[in-house]
Amino acid sequence: MTIRQRWAPLHGSRYVIELIFAADGTVARIVLLPEALLHSHTWTDVPGTVELSPGEMQWLVASANVLRPLGDAHAINHAPNLCFVSGKNLYCADHYELATVNHYHEQLVRNQSAENRLRHIEVLYKQPVAGVVQDVRVQGSERHLRVDGQWYHGEKPGVEIFEKAQVGSVVHLITYGCTPNEKACIAVPEPSNSAAAEQYVNEKLTGHECSGDFSTTTTAEKWRGVP
Repeated sequence: MTIRQRWAPLHGSRYVIELIFAADGTVARIVLLPEALLHSHTWTDVPGTVELSPGEMQWLVASANVLRPLGDAHAINHAPNLCFVSGKNLYCADHYELATVNHYHEQLVRNQSAENRLRHIEVLYKQPVAGVVQDVRVQGSERHLRVDGQWYHGEKPGVEIFEKAQVGSVVHLITYGCTPNEKACIAVPEPSNSAAAEQYVNEKLTGHECSGDFSTTTTAEKWRGVP
C-alpha cells in the first residue's frame, strides 16, 4: 500500500511524499520525489528548477526517525564525497543502524564552480527475513529464492546463500525497503550467519559500495525514476 501527500518546499517546487508499506503493515520506504515523476518515469519531464534544500532533507530524515526509528548513524556522506558518479548525476547513501537514506543530486557547473542540487530522497528501512525457501528460480545470471511469498536475490551473482540454498532450506536475510509489489528484492545474508555478509556490512559502513559497483541491477532500478 502507498500513501501520497503533496509537499511544497519553501522555494515553490512541487514534491510528493510517498509512504510505502511492507507486507506486515510497517513502513518500508519513505520517498520524497518531484510530483512530475508520478506521471512520468524520466527526469527529462521534471523542470530544471525543481530541487530540495539541505534543510528539507534534515526535516525528512528527522520525520522518518519519528515515524520509525533509524537507529545510530554509521556513515553520512555529503555530495559529492563517497557518492557514485555518473555524468552529472550523484547517487549518495547514508547508513544508519536500522535504515539507509539514498539521496540523488544533479551537479551543475556555474562560473567555474560546481553546485550539487538535491533532487530526490528515499528512506529504506532495514527488514530481517527468516524463513523456509519455498521456491528457487534463475533469471539471467542470478539465482532467486522465494521466502514467505516474496522473491529475493543477492546484490551480485555468486553470493553463497543464494547459490546453495534449496527448497526447504532455512535462510536468514536482511533487505531494505522491500514491498509486496516488487518482483524481487535485493537481500544480503544476516551478518551472524556469514563472514561474507560481515564483510559486506563493513563495506557499506565505509561507503565502498559507492565506488561504482551497483551490482547486477542498474542504477535506474535502484533509484526509481532517477536517470
